[in-house]
Amino acid sequence: MSTAMLIFFILTLLILLAILFIMIAITIMLIYSAAISAVPLVPVRRSALKTINEALGMKAGDTLYDLGSGDGRVLVYVLENNPNIKAVGLEIGPWPRLVSKIKLKKYSSRVEVRNQDFFKADLREATHIFIYLYPPILKKLEPMFNEKLTPGTRVVSCDFKFENRTPDKTVVIPENKTLSKNLYVYDW
Repeated sequence: MSTAMLIFFILTLLILLAILFIMIAITIMLIYSAAISAVPLVPVRRSALKTINEALGMKAGDTLYDLGSGDGRVLVYVLENNPNIKAVGLEIGPWPRLVSKIKLKKYSSRVEVRNQDFFKADLREATHIFIYLYPPILKKLEPMFNEKLTPGTRVVSCDFKFENRTPDKTVVIPENKTLSKNLYVYDW
């Protein structure tokens, strides 16, 4: 075997080992994220972002909290389209939180992504809240919202309604037939 072929073989092997290591690390982080969170990572469809932004109805000086902000796609879209607002993402999954922080780097003066359980969060600063969470989680959040939210806080829930509260408005998301079909808007 020639020296050039040996070098090529070793480099190829090193590249394959690096790829394998990265895949194992990502898998471990995803499993860890699922284990520590009661909420699976289910991102909203990108085609729903414009409708979500419109339903939020943000204006200058408002502060959006995204509970379970995942990869940050809602935060990115809302910050891009509302230059005079602030945002806070709450995400305890390390992998989605890392992805979110990378995506939001250019908005660092207006956004914060926290490693925080949203059940323990101080939400008094929020003027708007976005959630894409399953009904059992909404059932736990509803009394917390009743107690902690400033009156008039707008809450937009994707696909799922609160059990004991009637939405002020229901918005159908165009062209979405499975996930991210409806938004339920509440003015708490």
